[in-house]
Amino acid sequence: MSLHRRLRALERAQAQHEPPPAAQEPASRQWLRAMEILLAVRPQDFKGGVLPPHFLQATKQFGEAAALLRGYVASRRLGPQTEYYCGILLGYLATEVHAARQPPAPGQPLLTQYLGQHDLVEELQARFTLDAYAQGSAAGATAPP
Repeated sequence: MSLHRRLRALERAQAQHEPPPAAQEPASRQWLRAMEILLAVRPQDFKGGVLPPHFLQATKQFGEAAALLRGYVASRRLGPQTEYYCGILLGYLATEVHAARQPPAPGQPLLTQYLGQHDLVEELQARFTLDAYAQGSAAGATAPP
């Protein structure tokens, strides 16, 4: 048996014993879960009972943003703009979580900073609009007004 055939046989045998790779959950669903957890957090759960001012401002938007995102996730019409944006927010959240152990790189915003400067509801609605337009363009729709 040639080396090439043996390699193929080994690859086939290995593929039969390995479970298929798990599909990664969409970023929108991950961010929705993170928002729901953050909505459930109470100020007394934090060290000293103090939440950063930007976080307190942002959590006021979380209820409405979570409702928008629930509808988006339930529709199963996932769009690249919204998924990309949710992925960015997850990155900011990860930076925030790890900031206590390792300071973020210069210019890398924390989630609380980002949410203090941006309206989460408006940002999500803009991404939904872009995705709807892109999906409509593929079907021959006209540009939004």
